[in-house]
Amino acid sequence: MKWDNPQEGQYLVISKQYLFKNLDLLGSNSSRNNQIFWRTVEELRQEGYILGAQELPGKKRIASIQFQVNSHKLYCH
Repeated sequence: MKWDNPQEGQYLVISKQYLFKNLDLLGSNSSRNNQIFWRTVEELRQEGYILGAQELPGKKRIASIQFQVNSHKLYCH
């Protein structure tokens, strides 16, 4: 994934299904998978990589996750 020059506070929206698939969280225990995912998001927030995240409802019950990116942290590493 390439994102040229993200601005402070800019949002990145990614399908929840895509994220879960690539994080190997598509097992039958959706509650556990959700907990793992949101715990990971919280760690990214605490480390300063993202400013926040929220789940957005989508068409046909396919949700997306909206991340607010911390561009200063991304460019410092």
